[in-house]
Amino acid sequence: AYKYDTGIPVQLTQSATSLIGNAVLRPTVNSGVSLAPTTSTYAFNPLAFSVTPAYRFGNSPRYNAHIRYPSYQNLDLFVQKQTRFWNERIGVLIRAEALNAPNGVVFGPPAANINNSTFGVKSTSQTNTPRQIQLSARFTF
Repeated sequence: AYKYDTGIPVQLTQSATSLIGNAVLRPTVNSGVSLAPTTSTYAFNPLAFSVTPAYRFGNSPRYNAHIRYPSYQNLDLFVQKQTRFWNERIGVLIRAEALNAPNGVVFGPPAANINNSTFGVKSTSQTNTPRQIQLSARFTF
């Protein structure tokens, strides 16, 4: 089975600075500043956002369509062979499965809390499982 995902939008947050609303607020978008990352370690430009002052609401959208989880591709394969012998009364089924066959890495989302010192930095942690290979045999009689 083949799966391709473009990545879901990331929700940018800010730790609460007041008792208004819930414990998570949105940052403020700085107009005129590009979202394009400044270096390869960033997923987006953190200078495009600023901390919302106390007792105010930020103007950042809940999910920014331009800031997304990394896209990924996944391929799972299986091969099986069934053989019968001894007057077709005894059989064996041999099966091999490979999950994440190309062993592609899926990274986590960028740091999305503006109060975090790593805001905007790409994640280096792997969120999927590495390649798994499974062999099985089934005897029927």
